Amino acid sequence: MNEAVKIEDCPEDIDALWAGDGSHLPEWFVSALRVPREEGYVEIEGAKAHYFRWGDRAKPKVLMTHGFLSHARCFSFIAPFLAEDYDVVAFDLAGMGDSEMRGHADPLARGREFGEIAEALGLFADGHKPTIIAHSFGSGAALTAVTQSPDTFSGIVVCDLMVMRPALLQAYWNLRRASPGSATRTKPKVAIPATTRRAVDTSFPHPSLSVSHFFWTIWPFILCGVTGRVGRGNSLPKCSGGATGPTSGSPSASA
Repeated sequence: MNEAVKIEDCPEDIDALWAGDGSHLPEWFVSALRVPREEGYVEIEGAKAHYFRWGDRAKPKVLMTHGFLSHARCFSFIAPFLAEDYDVVAFDLAGMGDSEMRGHADPLARGREFGEIAEALGLFADGHKPTIIAHSFGSGAALTAVTQSPDTFSGIVVCDLMVMRPALLQAYWNLRRASPGSATRTKPKVAIPATTRRAVDTSFPHPSLSVSHFFWTIWPFILCGVTGRVGRGNSLPKCSGGATGPTSGSPSASA
C-alpha cells in the first residue's frame, strides 16, 4: 500500500498547482515519471515534430501516439513500463501538443505521420519494424498508416476506438450522420454534477494528465496482462500489475 508522504525531488511532469505536495500520488506513478527519457524535435517538411523517447535503441521499436487534441505527455507514466524491453517513442501528431502543423490534416496525411516520424528517428534502422500503440483518434490514424504501408510496421495495438467493417461504415455515412460517438443535436445534453467535476479536477497531478478516459482505457491494453499477438506475430509486453494498473514492478530509473 502506498503511504501518504510528501514527494521530494518532484518530477517535472507533476504540477504543484494540481497535485499539491503529491502525497496522494501512488509510488508506481511517481517512479514512472522519474525514468530517464529523451525529449526533442525533428523537422519534417519544414515543421517541427515533438517526441519523447525511452529505453534502449537496440531493442524492438514501439511507436505511440495520443488521442484528439492531446499530446505525447499522456504516455509519460505508461511508456516507462515498456522501456526495459523496448525502444519507445511517443510523438505529438502535427498541430497537436508541441508539434507544428504541416500540410493538410486529412486522414491520409495523418496516416503518413507514423512513417515520417519513424524514419526521422531511425526506427526502421537494421530492418526494425515498429509496433504502433495508439489511443482513440490516434488509433484511426494508425489504422490508416498500416493500411498505407502494411509491410512497414510489425503490428498495431488499438486502444479505445470503435472499428467498423468498411461496408457497415459506408452504410452509416450514407445516413448523413455525424461521426460515430460524436455529439449531435438530437442527443440530450448530459450535466456532470459539480462534485464529480471537482473530484476529477483534483485527482490528477498535472493538467496535461487530467484525462481519466485515457488512463482507464489504455492500461488494460498495454500494461495489464496483454500477452496475445499483434499484427504479424509481434508479442506484446507483459505486466506485473492488476486490471487497474501496476501495483508492483515499478519501472527502474535506470531503464
